[in-house]
Amino acid sequence: MRDIFAQAGLVHIWLGPCGNDSELVLDMAQRIGPDALNAGVLDLWKDSPSKNSRLDTFPENAKDDKALGFLAALLDNESLRSPGLSKAIMALLSRANWSRSWIIQEIALPRSGIILCGTQHVSLDAFDAALTAVYFAKIGRFPRQLPQWQNFGAGLNNNVFHLRGLVARRQHRWGQAFSLAELLLSDLRSAPDRPFYAASDARDVIFGLLQQDSCPSVYCGHKGND
Repeated sequence: MRDIFAQAGLVHIWLGPCGNDSELVLDMAQRIGPDALNAGVLDLWKDSPSKNSRLDTFPENAKDDKALGFLAALLDNESLRSPGLSKAIMALLSRANWSRSWIIQEIALPRSGIILCGTQHVSLDAFDAALTAVYFAKIGRFPRQLPQWQNFGAGLNNNVFHLRGLVARRQHRWGQAFSLAELLLSDLRSAPDRPFYAASDARDVIFGLLQQDSCPSVYCGHKGND
C-alpha cells in the first residue's frame, strides 16, 4: 500500500459526512489556504522548535518575510475569531478518521490530495497551510508581539493541530526520513477526543505503521490459518 499511495498523482481523503459546522472549517481552508500556501507558511514548521525560529522574529525585522506577513494579516481577519469556527475546528480535527491507519498513509505519501467532508472539498496542502497559519498565528512569538493579536485563537486546543499524517507529509516534502519511532512519538500530545490509532482490523494498525516507516527494520508476515 505504501508504494501505491507514494506513486499516486492524486488521493482523495474522506473525513466523513458534514457535521458540527465542519463546513465552516472547509470554507475557511478554501478561503485562506491557497494564499497561506503561496506565502510559505508550511516552511515555518521546519525551525519552529529551534532557538532561532523565524516565529521569534521581532516585528520590525519581519518586513520582507512573506510567511510572517501573512500571519500578521490573519490577525485582522475577524471571521477567524468566531467562537463557532473555533468549535468547528476542534470538532473536525478530533474526528477518529484522522487516526485510521490507512488514511494516515493517504495523507503522508501522495504527491497531492483532496480533503473531502460531506459535499465540500479542498486541496490537502491548502488545508494544511490554512491550519498551520491559524496555529502559528495563535502560538508564535512574532504574532503575539503585535497589538492586534488580542488572544487570537482563544478556544482552540494546540494539540488538535498535531495530526500524524500531516507531520509525516511535511517530513516527506522536505526529504527527511520519518522513522517508526518518530511516528509513534509524534502523537504523545494527541487531542483527548481523538483515538491513538483506529482500524477495522487490529492487524491493519501494525501493517499501516510499518509501511509508513522510511527505513523499516522490522518486517512481519500475515498468514491465514492452515
